[in-house]
Amino acid sequence: MISIIGHKKIIDFLGKSIENNRIVHAYLFVGPEYVGKTTVAKWFADKILNCRGFKRLQLHPDFTLVERERDEKTDKLNKDIKVDKVRDLISRLGKSSFLNSYKVALIPETEALNSSSANSLLKTLEEPKGKTVIILCAKSTENLLPTIVSRCQIINFSLVKKDEICEALIKSGTQKQDAKNFSNLSFGRPGKALNFLHDEESFNDYQAEIENCCELIKSNLSDRFLKLEGYFSTKMSLQDRVELLNKVLWIWSSLFRDVLYIKKGSSENISNYFAKERLAGISSDYSGVKIASILKSTEKTREYLAHNVNPRLALENLILNF
Repeated sequence: MISIIGHKKIIDFLGKSIENNRIVHAYLFVGPEYVGKTTVAKWFADKILNCRGFKRLQLHPDFTLVERERDEKTDKLNKDIKVDKVRDLISRLGKSSFLNSYKVALIPETEALNSSSANSLLKTLEEPKGKTVIILCAKSTENLLPTIVSRCQIINFSLVKKDEICEALIKSGTQKQDAKNFSNLSFGRPGKALNFLHDEESFNDYQAEIENCCELIKSNLSDRFLKLEGYFSTKMSLQDRVELLNKVLWIWSSLFRDVLYIKKGSSENISNYFAKERLAGISSDYSGVKIASILKSTEKTREYLAHNVNPRLALENLILNF
């Protein structure tokens, strides 16, 4: 059974598409990371092929999952989905169905297609064969070929209400307080709440980063630069560095958003409730205008990283505003 939190309208729409035999050959699920796009895509594929569970779906001969592969030397995921993977998919889709049903393909990270693999996929989208369904998932359409986007039915995913996430966690057996904490920290992304729930280390790392940011804010400027070195001390690729810093900045944004809530007297809306006292202390040291400015700068820094600005310079410029 594939469990989904939220997205009832999308589930209803896709379910009726199957019932009324109105399935199109290509879908593009668009929405934030961890919002549930891939989970819904698996559910949809499962319903089309009547597998009754993702484990069975993975073994179905008419289902293909196209993901990045791991580098044999480093055991890290490759940056791109290679063209060979897409060519293999095209070959499988071009053959007859094993069970006289649809052939379904799922690409959870469509942005990871390089130019060659994207163009190879485009040919299949232009000339679909038989009863084939290709489900693409992406955080946005900005980094995708417009010609790929134009050949898909776009399904937009919105953030899920935290109360809905909390209720779903409780129904699954989660303790009420844990469900409340994790749903608050999810920022409307069910996958993030589930990640905290099932991965204690992930939640511990999150709490540690909140503490790191609090210490950074309380430090003088020279100490801030020394503390910042901790994010650059380990050798890693630029891609991994940017990915790490994006996660850090996402956590910092959540902290400053909470500090602003407290400053405005709306502490009941904060997400990092476990750090309420620390956040209240920070709130007393800054004006509301200053906190809002820091939050804006933090989110702007994430944009800089997305546009290939030097990560070290981007963060150094940010902490000057603290």
